[in-house]
Amino acid sequence: MNILIGGKLGDFIHCMYVPFYLYKTTGIASNIYMCNCGINYFGNANFEFGLENTYKELYPIVMQQEYVKSFGLWNDEKIDINTIKFRDSEFLYKACWTEILTNTFFGVNQKPLHGAWMRYDKNIPKDNDTLLISRKLKNSMPQMILDEYLKQISKYKKVIYLGSPQNYQEFAFKDLCANEFPQTLSDWFAKINSAKAFLANQSGPAAIACALNVPRVIELLPKSTHLDDIHYIGEAQYSDKISFIYPQ
Repeated sequence: MNILIGGKLGDFIHCMYVPFYLYKTTGIASNIYMCNCGINYFGNANFEFGLENTYKELYPIVMQQEYVKSFGLWNDEKIDINTIKFRDSEFLYKACWTEILTNTFFGVNQKPLHGAWMRYDKNIPKDNDTLLISRKLKNSMPQMILDEYLKQISKYKKVIYLGSPQNYQEFAFKDLCANEFPQTLSDWFAKINSAKAFLANQSGPAAIACALNVPRVIELLPKSTHLDDIHYIGEAQYSDKISFIYPQ
């Protein structure tokens, strides 16, 4: 089975659910092909750090998945399931990721799967009292959001902000956090997989946390500027390890 998956990174991570579902329900492993999606009404859907570079970093991660036979860059091979078509799904902006992908590619009568759809097997011990935070600068932090972040931070003895030094300096609670900057996607997967808890806004790292099903709090984007908070809210039906910060 040949499955095509495009960018951006968060979409790629979520769409790995499709070959996972196929394997769990039929036993069929897939050949995964990767491509850019270009510019469309969603905006730029290409991989932020380039197609080939992202592919090289994803390769050791994707090939760990038991449901993957091979992973390569798409070169016009015949495709059986084109996951990029989720962007045209009738369920978009009406359901969560798990339901969108299950309903679009396997049918509305099929039962969505619960829990993780990816694994990362590097042996890093769990850090039992550390909160990891990744917050991309997509929107401001009004007082309500600040209060919610401080509430989460206060629960843990140690807090680490994962991200670039520049983003760390702009983070409102940098004085309460150490800073670590994972250099590769393998580093991101390893760190997130080792976390006692993970706090992030809607982003690629949040998608990784969902794929690994680590305990996580997702800061949803405000409805006034974004419509895709619904893509995460419903995920509470398929994981008991997810909760949310709701913007005003």
